Amino acid sequence: MKKNLLTLVFFLCIVCSKAQLIIDTTTCINGPNVYLDTIYTLCDTLPQGSFNISIENTSNNIWQIGKTTKFGTSNSRDTSCAIMTDSINAYPINNFSAFKVNVFSTSASGTWDNYNINFKFWHKFDTDSLMDGCWLEFSDDSGITWKKVDSLSFNHFLNQWTACNLYNNNLTTVDFDTIQGGTNAWSGNSNGWRYTALWVNMSVPIKPSRSGFINTIRFVFQSDSINNNKQGWIIDDFGYGWIESWGAVQDYSLYNQLPVYPNPSTGSFTISYPSHYVKGKIKVYDIHGRKLIDQALSPQLDLSKYANGLYYYKANFDGKTYSGVLHKN
Repeated sequence: MKKNLLTLVFFLCIVCSKAQLIIDTTTCINGPNVYLDTIYTLCDTLPQGSFNISIENTSNNIWQIGKTTKFGTSNSRDTSCAIMTDSINAYPINNFSAFKVNVFSTSASGTWDNYNINFKFWHKFDTDSLMDGCWLEFSDDSGITWKKVDSLSFNHFLNQWTACNLYNNNLTTVDFDTIQGGTNAWSGNSNGWRYTALWVNMSVPIKPSRSGFINTIRFVFQSDSINNNKQGWIIDDFGYGWIESWGAVQDYSLYNQLPVYPNPSTGSFTISYPSHYVKGKIKVYDIHGRKLIDQALSPQLDLSKYANGLYYYKANFDGKTYSGVLHKN
């Protein structure tokens, strides 16, 4: 991977542009630095490599793989082989159903790495708005434990940053929709096929809220006690690719981080340097790769005039580079 911070900026600008949110197509996250490596189709007779789908073995699980006209026939995807909440019937009341897919760490050619996996899928939904819905959960231990996007403290997927068309039924906004209980989810009617993409491991930070890399994604559907005769959720085709971000992504993990406290902070951070440091510089960047601070080493950093969010620092002294994440809230 090229050590080029500008490629990250290019990627993020693509994701955050309003036009890309409204045009809900495969242009959502594409560009010379974002690559779609492989498409995995359902019911395909061709080898699917190590890709697999596992429908959870519960008594009321309504997920099925097959062909359907339940979601309409106005689009070529509608009758293709897909995975859906029942191929014939509307979804039932009081239902909780899920299936999971594995996440690759590398492609067959070894192009990807854990930091830069791009996961994509095409889907359509029809549920009781704000009551019934569908969402994703993530696991870093192959499905032993699951986390919703909401619970990934300090590791959020956010439209404009590391996701595209995630939980936003209204494509002119990047805000998440929620259903009963406050769960972030897709709900209502998607009005056609939706293309969603995720930068799965988001480059930074890897810890402390995860013990390792995300390796499994769970698709969850839930309904309440009122029957609305809605069709549910259908997913057709999964895509994996990779993102050519700056090569020193590993530098932004906690591996080479200096002690910073408090972190998160409302704006004032204290950095602890090794006692033997002499002279050096520290730089701070925003999520878009813009350099905000470039100054001599100092134990104090003040981000109070900047918006809440994630920032990245890089300190150079004694011939070494230290870097990490600053969380302002």
